[in-house]
Parts: sequence; structure tokens; C-alpha cells
Amino acid sequence: MGRVTMSGAGPLYRRVADAIRTRILNGTLPPGTRLPSRAQITADFGVSEQVARHAVDILLAEGLVTSRPGAGTFVARPPERRRVCRGARHQPHEHVQVFCGEFPRDAARTWGCDAEATLATPVVAGRLGIDAGDRVMCSRYVFVDDARPVMLTTSWEPLALTWGTQIMFPEQGPYEGLGVVARMRSIGIRVDRANEEVTVRPALPVEAERLRLRPGRYVLFIERTFLAGRRTVEVADIVLPADSTRVVYPIEVTGPRRPALLKLALAG
Repeated sequence: MGRVTMSGAGPLYRRVADAIRTRILNGTLPPGTRLPSRAQITADFGVSEQVARHAVDILLAEGLVTSRPGAGTFVARPPERRRVCRGARHQPHEHVQVFCGEFPRDAARTWGCDAEATLATPVVAGRLGIDAGDRVMCSRYVFVDDARPVMLTTSWEPLALTWGTQIMFPEQGPYEGLGVVARMRSIGIRVDRANEEVTVRPALPVEAERLRLRPGRYVLFIERTFLAGRRTVEVADIVLPADSTRVVYPIEVTGPRRPALLKLALAG
């Protein structure tokens, strides 16, 4: 690489990692390129071998490079991104939106669910607008594409709404797989709004294990809320690998309404 001048603040190993990452992302170091050795990084950046090792460890954890025993460290090929379609309008089977668009559901793409009645933690209770310790139905979904887990969803519903009804267990009974909107409609609750907040964070250890990710890899974290008027009927946490997922939100655009007086003038 030649002698490199670093800019910015922060620990040296992060600045070295930032510089190499920039070269990977802008194509200066294309996929398959062998990364300079630690000795070469030490010489190019004027840092210690320990700093060089920590910098490469960061890139390994991010999945930007891979290590081949006996051969060295190489720039990784970007993973194929799965397209996850999410929209303002409810569609049947909204739990399986990972299979919409370019990923229609078939024999290779499926999901499983485990549900149990439990007590709401303070965080879940705050999101649902109930008291901590109130009973909720917790459902944990794993979505699989070609034998590989691609999305995790954990949802909570207040059992005060569904206890004793045929929709108490979300994926059992006549409304299995039909989703929150249809299920709640069956007991007289009209869901009229959904909100989603998207952030990026490192995968938790249990998430990394279930999604088969290396520790330290980043995930898209979506907090979803279904509401009926002002009442929250379901909240969910959705987790997807950040480096292999493209989330698409269709947005309907309508033109402004004409003023009533203008309509009358045109009609005349």
C-alpha cells in the first residue's frame, strides 16, 4: 500500500481499520485481493504489530476480510443481499414478508414458531402500554431460506386481549399464518396502524448463534408496533443480517387535493 497518512481521532487500531475498510469499500482493494501482512501494515501505517493485529481483527469481525490458514487474509466477496419488502398496507401473512418480492415462499423458504405465555418485562410492558408482570403471549419465529436462517422475529401480545379466544396462540387454529390484522379482526379489534423503527447494532450472542453469524457482525433491528386506535395490540423485534439484507419500504405518493372552490370553478 505504501506509506499511509491517517486522519481522524480515536484509537490507532480503529484508525488503521477505518483506512483499510475505506479501500475495501471504494474498490481499491477488490474482493479476492490478499490483504497486506501485519508486518506490511505495521510499516505502511507506522504502528506496532499489536495495533495491526487489532485492526485486522476488526475487519474479520465485520466480515470484510476472511482468513485462510497458510495462505493469508483476503478481501471477502460481498454476500448476496436478500430483498425484504415491507409496506404501509397490510398483506396476509405479514410475518413472512421476507419471502415476498424476489423471495416467494416455496419448499426452500419456510419458518417455524414457538409460543408461550409469560410475564411482561418492564421494557415489553412499556411498549405495550400495560403493567410489568402482566401476562403476554410471546412468539419466537425463525425464517429459513435454503436451509439458512435469515430472519428472527419475537412478538408479544397482551393476553388480556386474546385469553380464551381461538387466536390466543398466533400460529394455531383457524387463523394460523394470517397475521395480526386478520386475527384481531376475528375478535372485534380493528388494527389500523403499524409503526416500524429501524436501527443497526452488533448482533447479540444468541442472535449471532441462531443466524449463524460470526460474533461482532451487525444486524438490522426493527421494532414494530401494531395499534388499534390508541391501543397497542402487538409489538415485535425483527432481526436480520445487515450485510446480506436490503429492506424496501414502498411509499404511496398521492397528489394534493384540489380546493373545493377550484373544483366548482372548473365545473362551471
